[in-house]
Amino acid sequence: MIIGRKGSYGKVAYSEIPTFAIDTTYYVDYRHTDADIRWLYYVLATADLDQVSRDSAIPGLNRTDADNRICLYPPLREQRGIARYLNCETAKIDALIRQKEALVKRLDEHRVTLVSRTVTRGLPPKEARKAGIKPHPKLKPSGVEWLGHVPDHWEVAALRRVVASIRASNVDKHVRSNEITVKLCNYVDVYHNDRIDSQIDFMTGSATAGQIEHFQLQVGDVLITKDSEVATDIGVPSLVVERVPDLVAGYHLTLIRPNAQRLVGSYLFRALQSDVASLQFTHGAQGVTRYGLTYASIKSVRLPVPPSHEQHAIASYLDRETTKIDRVAELARQEI
Repeated sequence: MIIGRKGSYGKVAYSEIPTFAIDTTYYVDYRHTDADIRWLYYVLATADLDQVSRDSAIPGLNRTDADNRICLYPPLREQRGIARYLNCETAKIDALIRQKEALVKRLDEHRVTLVSRTVTRGLPPKEARKAGIKPHPKLKPSGVEWLGHVPDHWEVAALRRVVASIRASNVDKHVRSNEITVKLCNYVDVYHNDRIDSQIDFMTGSATAGQIEHFQLQVGDVLITKDSEVATDIGVPSLVVERVPDLVAGYHLTLIRPNAQRLVGSYLFRALQSDVASLQFTHGAQGVTRYGLTYASIKSVRLPVPPSHEQHAIASYLDRETTKIDRVAELARQEI
């Protein structure tokens, strides 16, 4: 049994196999106690050992504090019975958790597949008819090997040809007295939210007048994460759906403003969520221990571009369907 001493202090783990404890942990095995080890694990796991740190700089678990915790101590036979019962019941709970986690994973995969399929092949026939769009369109080669075929009346274009601007923000988190106070949309705001609106608790920052002119957010803008520690987790998009006064894009983000004559922001957001875009972002990411997307790699991303009315219909359909998926996934997460 291993107990965290520094870092994850007070956390308790039980190992079924022989292992070595590192210097930031305590450990207990059969040589150090007459109690049933598994029973003792359950006791310590519920003893709130992570609440007794007295260190302010680097929180940690003091051995004396742990030793002085008081617990009920039944006879060894009862300890073993309690441990067997808890082993059985927690195994059932763990199995249910694994099922829910598997469901969430399947839902996430279905979400990605749905978005990718729709932005490359168009709406399902029933939805197409509702939107006044011809179902079962004739397909043509896209001219891009990894994209395959697209509807015959669609275009495939590099991002630079269908957007008004692509700008990597240089607004950092420092607040300077000689700059203008702003709200800062940061990396985590984009990474964890499909939509940027006033419900997000933005941090306060500062920017020059020039930075505000370049990076102030407008409805329909799309932000992507341009840096990541993993090349396969880069270019995550978020759509600006509400005008928030004084809100600017922060460092590690790239602001993409669609050309309103060619591209709808809500469709661009979905297109950048798809496998079509994420594959290109992954291949375009540069770095070794940390990866980044350059202006050149972003502007060269090629996307399917339907007519404007079809972009609106696709975005609306995906909003409805992904909302349903997200609700089921959230319920499953709450049950875990």
